[in-house]
This record gives sequence, C-alpha cells and structure tokens, in this order.
Amino acid sequence: MRWLESTGGPMVVLPAEATAAWSGYRGPDYDLACSVYDIGMVDVVGAGRTFSALSLSGEPMSTAWSADLGCVVQWRWAEDEDDLLRTIRSSWNGLRWDAVGSVDWQGGARMFDAATPGDELTSDEFVEWSIGDRGVSVMVAEVDEGSAACRLIRTVPLESAP
Repeated sequence: MRWLESTGGPMVVLPAEATAAWSGYRGPDYDLACSVYDIGMVDVVGAGRTFSALSLSGEPMSTAWSADLGCVVQWRWAEDEDDLLRTIRSSWNGLRWDAVGSVDWQGGARMFDAATPGDELTSDEFVEWSIGDRGVSVMVAEVDEGSAACRLIRTVPLESAP
C-alpha cells in the first residue's frame, strides 16, 4: 500500500472530479476540514462549487487506500504493515461499522492532505479509487487488538449499506 502523510492536519476524501475546486490552505476549505472533531462530512459551497467532502480529522495518522480490503486504513500503531494487515483481517468479521453519512459521489474518490489546494496536487500526493455510479454511504470502524490499532473507512453503495 502507498501511505500518505499530512502536514499535521486532516486528510480529506472527496469526489475526484471536485479535486481542483478544493482550496486547501488558500481558502476556507482547510479550516472547514479542521473543524471536524474526529471524522465527518463537510459541505463545500461557494464560488460556483458545491460538493461534500469527508474530513479524516483527529490525530494525524499515516493513511492509505487498500484495494484488497476495499477501504481506507489509518494507522494508529503496529509493529509493521504486515502486523497491521494481519490484525485487520483477523478482526474483520467482528467489526462494528458506524455510518458517518451518505453522499452522491459518482465515479471516483480521491484522498489527500486537506491543506493542499487540489489544483496543486501531484500524482504522489493523493490516492484514488472507483466508487461506482451511485451514491455511497460512508462507514467507519475501529480496530484495536493490543499489538495493532487503526481506523477503517469504506464507501458502500447506498443500496448495500446496512
């Protein structure tokens, strides 16, 4: 997996098509993302743009997209990546997924450091994945098995959400 680091603030997930409209530190969007206590949706409105974004706030954590698991992984602690993934897989069936919100995103989702303006992103500063052509429900689960801990975030098509 390719791990992303923030400059100390939150990571943000938004529709890939809205990336260039994210103002980051140059406008109100970074403050909006920082206003979220832990994880939550924010509505970005104004200057001819309207979209929802997911702020992965709280403590800065190494964050990656796992295509294998179909979710974002935010690393709290573990000996190494193998230990973290082993812990996630052994915990998977017992996880409690909580709804964060639903959004009408289509196509792809893109994740990057909320401080970075979208029009300044380089290809090594974001990860992107397909989310289909219907709205999605954003779900979060916590993994804490002693030797490893992380937060998992996934997008589930609305018709499949619990």
